[in-house]
Amino acid sequence: LGPLFNGWLMSDGYWAYRDVDNRLRCLAHVQRKARGLEESLERQARAFGEAVNTCLKAVMDSVYAARARQGG
Repeated sequence: LGPLFNGWLMSDGYWAYRDVDNRLRCLAHVQRKARGLEESLERQARAFGEAVNTCLKAVMDSVYAARARQGG
């Protein structure tokens, strides 16, 4: 991206971007990882995946509700 990039980078976690300080994971990739954890054979991993998906759903529902109230 070069030294002139000074924003936030949203990525899938590709290793080449790990040196970027201001980066976050793509929401679709986080959801996919959480769904994978929900299918784990390990009880704690399943519980964590469920908790992450529950939290993400609540956040997304709130965003959609706020957009609807604003007419967007």
